[in-house]
Amino acid sequence: MRDARRKTGLDYADIYDDLLRAHAPIAQFSRKGTTMELQPRESRIALNVMHHFAQKGVPCLCVYDSFLVPAEYEGELRATINRCYSDEFGFLPEIDDEQAGIGTRIAA
Repeated sequence: MRDARRKTGLDYADIYDDLLRAHAPIAQFSRKGTTMELQPRESRIALNVMHHFAQKGVPCLCVYDSFLVPAEYEGELRATINRCYSDEFGFLPEIDDEQAGIGTRIAA
């Protein structure tokens, strides 16, 4: 933040206002504690997905907001994420497979 201020001459309030303008569709959630509400819910989803695979002895690595599993478990991962998300929020997530990198294979 200090670098941004030094480079632009803008203070925090100006930068924050620009950020809200740039992300207008979600600006309504700013300063309302929504982030603090969503973070633990997202964590529960991630833990439940990893727990599902741990119980089966299948490696599942969570990297930020993604999961890595052996390729043969891709369909099960997708179904498990959908179930855990629905259990937490009461509806299915909308996922753009290409943008989310679903089906992306990593060479061993």
